[in-house]
Amino acid sequence: MNRRVRVVVAVVLFAVVLSAGSVGIAGAEHGEQTDEYDVIEVRTVTAENTDTGELRARYSYHIGEKTRELTVSVLSGEEPTSVDGFEPTGEPNVYEWDEQTESPSFEFGIEANRSDSRNDGLASVDTGEWAIIGTNALPRTEIRPVALESDLDDIEIDWVTVAGESEGIAGDGIVYFGGYDRYGFDNGIDVVVSDPADPGSQADIDELGRTLEQLSAGFTAGTDGDVTAFVVTSPLRLGGLSVGGDFWLHDETLPPETVLHHEFAHTRQQYRPTDAVAWTIEGGAEYYGSLLALTQGDIQYHEFRERLDRGTEYDDVVLADRSSWVGTDGDYEQGAMVLAALDGVIRENSANTLLDVLRAKNEYDGEISADRFESISSDAAGRDLGGFFEAYVRSTPPDIDVPSPVVYDGPNDGAAPEIHLDDVEFDPNGLTEIPLTIENTGSETSLAPRLAAESSAAIELISADGTVSEVADGWVFEHIESGETQTATITVEAAVPDEATVDLSVEDMSGQGDSAIVSFEELPAVEATLESPATVAAGDPVELVADSNIGDDRIEQYEFTVGSEQATSTDRAIEYTFGSAGEYNLSVAVVTVDGRTGTASRSISVTEAEPTDQTEPDDGNTSTGPSDPQADDSSTGSDESDTQQGDDAIGPGFGVAVAVTVVVFLGLLASRAGEKHT
Repeated sequence: MNRRVRVVVAVVLFAVVLSAGSVGIAGAEHGEQTDEYDVIEVRTVTAENTDTGELRARYSYHIGEKTRELTVSVLSGEEPTSVDGFEPTGEPNVYEWDEQTESPSFEFGIEANRSDSRNDGLASVDTGEWAIIGTNALPRTEIRPVALESDLDDIEIDWVTVAGESEGIAGDGIVYFGGYDRYGFDNGIDVVVSDPADPGSQADIDELGRTLEQLSAGFTAGTDGDVTAFVVTSPLRLGGLSVGGDFWLHDETLPPETVLHHEFAHTRQQYRPTDAVAWTIEGGAEYYGSLLALTQGDIQYHEFRERLDRGTEYDDVVLADRSSWVGTDGDYEQGAMVLAALDGVIRENSANTLLDVLRAKNEYDGEISADRFESISSDAAGRDLGGFFEAYVRSTPPDIDVPSPVVYDGPNDGAAPEIHLDDVEFDPNGLTEIPLTIENTGSETSLAPRLAAESSAAIELISADGTVSEVADGWVFEHIESGETQTATITVEAAVPDEATVDLSVEDMSGQGDSAIVSFEELPAVEATLESPATVAAGDPVELVADSNIGDDRIEQYEFTVGSEQATSTDRAIEYTFGSAGEYNLSVAVVTVDGRTGTASRSISVTEAEPTDQTEPDDGNTSTGPSDPQADDSSTGSDESDTQQGDDAIGPGFGVAVAVTVVVFLGLLASRAGEKHT
């Protein structure tokens, strides 16, 4: 094997205290005598003088004066590489203190490159340049002291993990060796960035720290709150891993991925479950990871719904039966769904939440059995939840609806979503559209605002400017930042305005909201008039003038019909020339922007055109000189004939202005049609 290129070790101190022993820990840290009743196991993890992929752990014991005998069992079965001050008892992996050695010890070789049993890839690693390992990968021991007196209750047993004096760092449950940068934040948060990792910019690191600050402040569940987050990279697998109060994150799964929230939720699980409750570890982290991401505004409600809805995909998983979900993600996904339902039941029946259940489990001194979990949950809800546990935990769960977001308590009390409406005109002939705007006038983000609309009429949301999730009692919008807006349009189907009265309300996850009542102004029927002269001579242009009770800004176009000819114009008045005498029917259709129409018609009499030829009757005079009036008349008649021909080139009917209008209008239609197919 290759020797490591760079030897690095951590200078760390962290403890898992099973009983109060701070005096003993402090004494052991400085090499002083421990309290007379204390037994402290000090685990020194090192990377010095080891091959790449290997670490070494030395377990030494500081024994108080009142301890007469000490037996240590290596429960995880590792064979020590060296033993000092202990003798084998004859039982496998059980050793007895020789009572002579002041600080007896074992040494163990640790395989650092360990695969993850639930995910593809490495959960711990030693590359030769850097290494990371959780204390859960170290040998597990059981310590059995015997006091000089008969009262063993006075002996306090503590575990302390330390490392040699070189480059490295550790927290409560994870040890890192190698180069790093460390960033301290409020609420007991440390972020450690491994030198090989790429966390992005300093702003990204600050955002990561601020997110953890908020999570730590609002989600303690009875724990001490201190958390160290390690940002690492390959060859570790993607995702993250939590041990005790620490966790690591791969640099490719930093926020906006929700791995951060999931692993943080694990740090708040300090209870020991039996097999029948083991599903709550990953199920709880998945549920709270999604819920924390939602309430902090890091994911939208539709994403929250999608994540929890995965729990409906398991047909044969019974959560209380561990063998039914081992090898699947049933404990993650179905577990999260069931805990969401349990949280909803607790909230509906009491002022408590599932967080109170988690706190009680953390405070309990002993394993959390199935009965204990059910009892704690029933106490939180204020009623017996045996039926719930029978249906959802001890059986394959029935269908579960993702809880409405308003069931959750959001942290953003400074949000202020408001509804803004314009005047709405009621259309009795179809669907009335109600455009609305939701504006957040507050100082904080409005989280998952839910719009509800109550009416005896049929209501539908037809458009919105962002992603919207439909829930049983309305629609949930994306979070709205301070000063920002969301717009939407809903439709109401009703015959008369009284049937379509709509009560609108909006409420976000923090309980902030607003309401409004839609008042309709019934649209008037479209009335049209058409004016023209009663008579007109053929060949003379005539003006046809339309009018309506609808304002010009609400009219799309005027559709004129003369006999069998039609023309469309955006102007109220057009010009028309009749080519021959007769009785003609005229009509106009006024078309509004919302597609309603009103029509008017009348008739017009067209007389023969007045003669234009002034030639005198032939009197036999054959003079054709220039001064002959007939010659002049002939010339004039020829000119007028030409002029009439020119008019006929356009043709009797709609004048040039209307023709141009029609051409332009048809061009616009063609343009719009082209746009629709782009």
